[in-house]
Amino acid sequence: MKILFSPYQKFIPIAKMLHAQGHELVSSHPGLTKNFNDLDIPSKPLSDFIKPDDKINALNYSSAALGKMIDQSYDGYVNFSDKVKLFMTNNIPAFMYSRLADLSIAVTAINNYDPDIILVHNDVEPITRTMAAWASGNGKPCLHIPHAVYMDVGRGAPGTDVHDIITASHLACAGKYQREWYEERGFVPDNIREVGIPWLDSFARTVPAKDNAIRLLSLRPNLPVITYASSWRQDTNLLGCHDGVEEYYGKILEAIQFMPGAQLIVKVHPHGNNADWHMVQAKDKGVNCIVTATHLEVVLQATDLLISYGPSNIIFEGSFFPSVRLAVSHGYEQDKEIIKIGENAASIQVAETIKNALGAESQNYTGFRYKYCGITDGKSAKRVVEFVEELLS
Repeated sequence: MKILFSPYQKFIPIAKMLHAQGHELVSSHPGLTKNFNDLDIPSKPLSDFIKPDDKINALNYSSAALGKMIDQSYDGYVNFSDKVKLFMTNNIPAFMYSRLADLSIAVTAINNYDPDIILVHNDVEPITRTMAAWASGNGKPCLHIPHAVYMDVGRGAPGTDVHDIITASHLACAGKYQREWYEERGFVPDNIREVGIPWLDSFARTVPAKDNAIRLLSLRPNLPVITYASSWRQDTNLLGCHDGVEEYYGKILEAIQFMPGAQLIVKVHPHGNNADWHMVQAKDKGVNCIVTATHLEVVLQATDLLISYGPSNIIFEGSFFPSVRLAVSHGYEQDKEIIKIGENAASIQVAETIKNALGAESQNYTGFRYKYCGITDGKSAKRVVEFVEELLS
């Protein structure tokens, strides 16, 4: 059977199992195809299925569609605000100009490949929604395997955030919490399977090796290691348009100055593209620290206290390491295992909470992890593959 993947590197274990079962694999991005092939997982890029005339045909279609947009009036759309109506009337053709042709070519390539199932890691980017919409229009299953467990913090009511959009036909969710989150947004309950989180399989199998991690990071073994997981601007709804990420990082840097000897690691989001900014801020405040977007497992192995800005999924990953205490600026309000520092706490208060947390015993996070992640036995990818096989049968 023919399987099309969206461009997500963490699909590799799933792809490896599906290849072993004799399926043909194609990725919508050549980078993922290269990753597959480098690991002896035969694959082709979706671009291989573009025929000589497809590009000009896609461009002609895009031109025709843009022409219709120019003549479209949006005054009758009662759910649009006046500003949205103005943008749609004046700017939507320009907004779509650089996007529509690429998506049209992608649809043509998908038509030519004609996959039996499509796997996506999100349902909101233009390419993943296009893939899911193609599946819906052609009677093929599209399995959404969420790249994260979304929280209600900072998102507003269902329907107010781009992540609330549902296009895929089926969902491989983590557990009950994520199932209920998607059901509240309209996902068909019978099309949801609780499988755990495949991306956590490697953490479930990790053998703690704190001393080795300390050595690899050139840290001092007799001093506490604090890891701050920063974030990046989440402007997928208006509640996310604020400077909280920048402001709280400043508080962390100031708090560390009240703690001589504490060793700070700043773990930035791998897709945030803001590591340089974090380094500059630390330098300006005279704080010596490690800033990295990678090496997550080694960083967590070395950590005594993990702090995230908001209810980040990195807290789930940190929960696998017995020596790590878990804290957040805000979020996880119902979870007593997680230390809440306070989004509006002053720098000195942040420092005092960190000191107290370092002196406390690490908690048992098994129940907390199960609440959000479902079963974490290292076999989630296997359960996803079983679900794929059912959808193909």
